Amino acid sequence: MNKMQVTLSIDLDNTEQTDAMKAFMDTLSGGEAPTKKLRKTTAADDEDQDDDEDDAEEKKKAAARERARKSREAKKKKEAAAAAKKAAEEEDEDDEDFDDLDDEEAEIDLATLRTLTAKKVKASTANRDAIKKKLAKLKVKNVSSLEEDDFQEYHDFITAL
Repeated sequence: MNKMQVTLSIDLDNTEQTDAMKAFMDTLSGGEAPTKKLRKTTAADDEDQDDDEDDAEEKKKAAARERARKSREAKKKKEAAAAAKKAAEEEDEDDEDFDDLDDEEAEIDLATLRTLTAKKVKASTANRDAIKKKLAKLKVKNVSSLEEDDFQEYHDFITAL
C-alpha cells in the first residue's frame, strides 16, 4: 500500500469548494462519507504553525551548538589530562634515571656530577645559587673544571641539596 499526504486549504464558507472537497473525499474513500470534520483555518493558524516550525528548528540548532561546545570542552579536558599524565611519566623517568647516580658505591665521574648538577639547577633557582657558591669555594668556574680530588666533596654537596 502506497501512502500519500495531501495538504489542502479551502474556504469553508464557499459551498462550491466544500462540495468539491466532499466529492473528492467520497471518491477517495470509496463512496463513504469522510470521518473527519473539516475545520476552518485562519492566517493566524498558518503563522502559528510556521512559528512552531521555526522554534523547533532553533531548538535543534541550539542543542547542536551545545553538544559541540560540550564536545570541545571534553576534548580539551582529555588533552590536558593526557599532557599532565605525560609530564608525570617523564618526571618519574627522570627520577629513575637519577636514582642510580645517588648511590654512594657508584663511581663518581664528571658526567655523573654534570647530570646531578643539571637536575638540581632545574629543580630550583636557590639550588643554582648554592651551586655557584660551592664552585667558587672550590675555586672553579664550572663543574667541568673540577679536579678529581674534589669530585667526592662536590658529589656529597650536590646530593645533600
